[in-house]
Amino acid sequence: MTHTTNSVASCHGRSQDLLAAVKLTGASIGFDATGGGALSAQILDAIDGADHTKEGLQLYNYGGLDASPSTSTVAQKARTSFWLLPMWAGKDRARFAEAMKRVSAEITTTFATSYTAEVGLAQAVTVDALQVYAKQETGKKYLLNPQTVELAKL
Repeated sequence: MTHTTNSVASCHGRSQDLLAAVKLTGASIGFDATGGGALSAQILDAIDGADHTKEGLQLYNYGGLDASPSTSTVAQKARTSFWLLPMWAGKDRARFAEAMKRVSAEITTTFATSYTAEVGLAQAVTVDALQVYAKQETGKKYLLNPQTVELAKL
């Protein structure tokens, strides 16, 4: 059985809540989109506190939403890796194909996304646009489309 816990929204800064969620779900692996700060360490602390520690990797970073240095210890960093989809694809082609089929079937539901604006390449590299991207605001994504000629409202 698969469980997903939104630890950023519901448990960020509340270690006891995260520990309870890990115990309840039996989680032994985590994913962290922030990549920096304390969240990776908090997730691994909760996994350890729930006695779900296992050999090998238990946490995957897949983003860089937090540019601050990680607070993870050396031992925790040894249990962490960056989520590399192409590496997984080469190791288990059948499961990868199955996963891609699911993504394709659920692209407008489970895997749906929206964008703040669709931006052409000519606009994307302007100073004004780069200053908007540099803010790295939550909930703001920009789709780069080489065929877009119209200026987007950023």
